[in-house]
Amino acid sequence: MNEITKKNVFGEVVAHVHTIEFQKRGLPHMHALIFLEKSQKICTVEQVDKFVSAELPDEKENPILFDTVRKCMVHGPCGDRDLEWPCMREGKCTKNYPKKYNDATCLDGGGYPVYRRRDNGKEVIVRNRRKAYNTDVVPYNPHLSRMFNCHINVEVCAGIRAVKYINKYIYKGYDKTTVVVGPKDEVQMYIDARYIGPPEAAWRLYGYSMHKEHPHVERLAIHFPGKQKIIYESAGTIDDVAEKAENYKSTLMTYFEYYAENPTTPAYTYHKFPQHFVWLDDHNTLWTIRQQGANSFEQLKIVKGELHHTFKKACIALGVLADDGEWLECLEETGYPNRQPTEESIQDHLI
Repeated sequence: MNEITKKNVFGEVVAHVHTIEFQKRGLPHMHALIFLEKSQKICTVEQVDKFVSAELPDEKENPILFDTVRKCMVHGPCGDRDLEWPCMREGKCTKNYPKKYNDATCLDGGGYPVYRRRDNGKEVIVRNRRKAYNTDVVPYNPHLSRMFNCHINVEVCAGIRAVKYINKYIYKGYDKTTVVVGPKDEVQMYIDARYIGPPEAAWRLYGYSMHKEHPHVERLAIHFPGKQKIIYESAGTIDDVAEKAENYKSTLMTYFEYYAENPTTPAYTYHKFPQHFVWLDDHNTLWTIRQQGANSFEQLKIVKGELHHTFKKACIALGVLADDGEWLECLEETGYPNRQPTEESIQDHLI
């Protein structure tokens, strides 16, 4: 991911999300979705061809890349060449291979571009001594494939449907199966089970990351009046739940309140509001003006028009850093004349 997010292989990355998946006790693989800065989004045929290829490279000019594509980026071959290949269902490939030859890339608006696959006579011998052509190549980025020498499928999401699909695929969760328990003549009991193989077990035991997204995403609540979602502790009392329900305010409710209390604020629609205001989800739930860029060290210490003496106090005022009040109260309690706490008890309390 560093090649993509830090070295900007495809351009400046403003957001990304990825998840690690294990299919049917296999080795780990990643599904990732990358969002580029608006001015660098891949929108033209020339840009697609610059970053993505769906053809066999020249073996003499790029022998390393050619070997990687031959071993890792060829689908099947399936179809008439092998009707028993795992992707085949009722005589057709579920992944729609082999593709059609195309002299040029085109953006058809169907979610993904139709990549260039020229009928230039290139062929290669792959699995089971079968021949493969440009129509069998899985789209890839030459730089990443050459560097990592493994299967890295790269696609350009040219439509909102593709972005929605990739998002759903990333968040779909682990593989599941349904097990029926009990005699057939009784009410069937269904147990939601998981596939967990040795590779996934080892991955989790070592504490490796399974998912990451940047930047943090706060969901904007949408609900009818009095139908906001409230989360409460199951062990709490009825009074506690009622009090929380009475005092809780969603992002939508505070959006309305902000304009009611600040009628001179420029009018922004709900979905554009976070571009100018930030949501502080703490004990005093509210929207506050998004801090703009500073032009000096002194300006960094100005919060809501007030100049703070230190950067720490400015951070506390912004709500990005908690103050030491809780710990000061703890230390003050240890100084009461009718108590004689030990050093160990103070340390335990602070921890």
